[in-house]
This record gives sequence, structure tokens and C-alpha cells, in this order.
Amino acid sequence: MVKKIGILASGGNSPAMNNCIITIVKKCSSLNIESVLINEGFHGLLNENFTKPDVNFLSVFYDNGNVCIGTSRCPEFKEEKNQIKAYKILKKHKIDCLFIIGGNGSYHGGYALTKLGMHVICLPATIDNDINSTEKTIGFSTALNNIVTCIDSIKDSFDSHRGICLIEVMGRRFPDLAINAGIACGVEGIITSSNIMTVDDIVKLANETEKNGHRSCLIVVTEKIYGRDGLPTLNEIVAEVQKRTNRVSRADVLGYIQRGGTTTSEDRIMGNLMGAFSVDLAQKDNKSYSVDFINGRIVGTNLEKSINAPLKKEKIALLKDYFKYNKK
Repeated sequence: MVKKIGILASGGNSPAMNNCIITIVKKCSSLNIESVLINEGFHGLLNENFTKPDVNFLSVFYDNGNVCIGTSRCPEFKEEKNQIKAYKILKKHKIDCLFIIGGNGSYHGGYALTKLGMHVICLPATIDNDINSTEKTIGFSTALNNIVTCIDSIKDSFDSHRGICLIEVMGRRFPDLAINAGIACGVEGIITSSNIMTVDDIVKLANETEKNGHRSCLIVVTEKIYGRDGLPTLNEIVAEVQKRTNRVSRADVLGYIQRGGTTTSEDRIMGNLMGAFSVDLAQKDNKSYSVDFINGRIVGTNLEKSINAPLKKEKIALLKDYFKYNKK
């Protein structure tokens, strides 16, 4: 029986992490389960940076894209000695179950603790939507909306100047943000690791869409593709594109604006529902789980199975169909 839980957020911040945290704390309180907040992710765990939750204080952050208890990336947690140290700290504080809210790296940290005997519940909070066992992750909706708003604004300027713009979005090479934002904004091109465009391809696309009446040519690019593996940087690409087309050509890296701002209703609801479900899951048995959204339902997936789930398939067919009619 779970009597005391710990909650930490790990990795990059993802909107609605706060909604998860608040819901878990409230539900635990209603069930007389003690909860402890672990500040600053795995770093905070290793340094015993623990606090008792104040629901009234936490609720101030309900609509924010930040993380009220802080988060961090912790490369040193990959070391076995630090995993053992963390496990001993959790046992010292009599924590029966650890709730980890984060992405792929956070899941691997949780799985390492599971192998040491810790009861762990992982909740998928990453804007990249790259947890393979779930169809949706917490924070994806807000990041997508932020990107769409930015692209709409960029289009105003590049329509005015007949310009060409390569817009880099986050995703860690995972294409869901790029594909969904590109389709939502009606852009001329979408670049993913399975659909890499050369300078020749971009020039051809820009010329073709201009002939068909498009004043601008906007291309959404998944991050971490160009500027490595022998490929030119975005700035090198747009310089050559401008030279060949004689049109204003720029690269725009959206960066951290994608991660913040007001959390969408979809993410708030998802964070709330997954948070509430996770508490029930923790009481089910002593096994470790990932909280997943599959076929319209929130379910628990064995954590080891989640870690080893096959990669999500990129929406290649969707892209091909989109490009068939969007150049016209």
C-alpha cells in the first residue's frame, strides 16, 4: 500500500507539467497519501532538495508553461553510483513510489531506479511527442499552438516581401511538431529526417510555388538535421537560395518560445487526467508503469515495455498527399 510518494519533473520543461503535479498532490491528499515535491529534477533528488506541497501556492501556476518545482537535465544520473545513491535517498525518506514527469531521458532514469527495486510511475511530458508507447504527450498541444502562432506572423512579413523562410522547430529530429505545424499553417514545404531537401530542391519549390501564385515560400524544418552529417547550416542554405532566386531568404529558429506561454486547454485536461490516473495506477500494485494515451483512453503500460516500444512511424503518406495539392 502506497503511503508516501515523491514527485519530480525532469528534462526540458513541458507545458502542463504543473497540472500533473497539482492534480497528483490533490488526489493524494484526498486519499491520505503523503506527497513530497522533489525540486530541480534528478539533481534535486541527489541533493535531497525536498519540500512539502502547498496546494494554494501550486495552483498559481495552473495555466503556466513553466515548472513550479523546477526541472533540469542530469547527465550524471546515467552513472550507476548516482542511481544507487538516489535509490538509497528515496528509501531513507520512506518514499514508496516515485512519480517522474518528463520525456525519454527521464523514463530511462526511472527505469534504472525500477531495476534497483523502486516503484516508479512515469508520466509523458515532452513537447516533442516522442514517447513511443503513447499517442499524445503532455505539452505537445501548447508547443504546437505556439509554433502555429509564430509561423502565421512570419508569413505576414514574407508575403509582403515575396520572401523565402526556413523555420526551424523543436523535436530532436522527431517530426510531429514540424508536420502538424506545417499542415496547420499551409506552408510550402516540411523537412524531416526522412524528407531532407537540398538547395536545389528548395529553389525548385520556391520557383514552382511562386508561379502558382504563392507570394511567400515557407518551409518548416525539424531541428538537428542541418549543420551536421556533412549537411550545410540553415544560414548557408538560405544564402545560396537568395543568390539563386534573387528573393529575400532567411532562416528563423523559433527556439524556447515554443516551450512557454499559456497552456492550452487540451494540455491542461491531459495533465489533469493523467495525473489523477497515475495515483490510481500507483495503488494497483508494486509494478512500474508509464501513463499512456492510446485509442482515446488513458492506460498504464509496463515501464520496460514503454521504454522498448517501437519507434512511432512518421506520417510519410500524410506528407505526400499534402504536397500533392499544396503546391497549387
